[in-house]
Amino acid sequence: MNRKTLLPTIIVLMFTAGATQAFTLTPMSATFDPAGNGSAKSFRVENESSNRVDFQITMLTREMTEDGRETNQTAPNLFTVFPPQGTIKPGQSQTVRVVWKGDKNPANELCFRIEAVELPINRVPEKNKAEIKVLLRYLGAVYVRPRNAKPKLQVTGFTRTPTNTYFMVVVNYGNAHQPLKDPALTLTDAQGRTTEVSTEQLSVIAGQNILGKHTRQFALSLPPEYQDERYEAQLTAQE
Repeated sequence: MNRKTLLPTIIVLMFTAGATQAFTLTPMSATFDPAGNGSAKSFRVENESSNRVDFQITMLTREMTEDGRETNQTAPNLFTVFPPQGTIKPGQSQTVRVVWKGDKNPANELCFRIEAVELPINRVPEKNKAEIKVLLRYLGAVYVRPRNAKPKLQVTGFTRTPTNTYFMVVVNYGNAHQPLKDPALTLTDAQGRTTEVSTEQLSVIAGQNILGKHTRQFALSLPPEYQDERYEAQLTAQE
């Protein structure tokens, strides 16, 4: 079953007043080697509440459409997770070991999610005392990256739309993901004049993630001085 993702996702099951439950998952991002010691990683689920927490860990595949929508499916045969479920006492934590058991020599970086879900606990509330029952869901990023895998971004289109915004198509020809951290965009018009787009104008793409061998599309609103129908564009970001 496909799942749309949020990071982290908070699911409220019952809204009343009273005590809450809370847990955390760390780290929220991990990169595995396809083989060897680096093919296993540890995550920690910590109970920060005053109540016991039951949790479940599931590994999910990760695909992203050009407009940034993400879908996931369970990946039960690609990882070993121990323990996949557990109970944590108040103020305690549980280490979860995740081992990659898929392709030992992938050509491209493989992208997944680690899902940590708080499970409902059936308990009787105190007399005359309402409660909030909040179940948390966290989605962390997991990458299985072969040695020397690298991103390679290229803007393949930068054209004006009927609404006076610009439509930018970015292809990651590399075999590893590229977060758009501190992105820089240089535009060249038909006369060969170059312009650096301001940081403020790039806020819509800052922090976006372009997976290896994926294409993303973005709509940018630029000041009136940008009037050409199309530009040559070069996009860079910190790795």
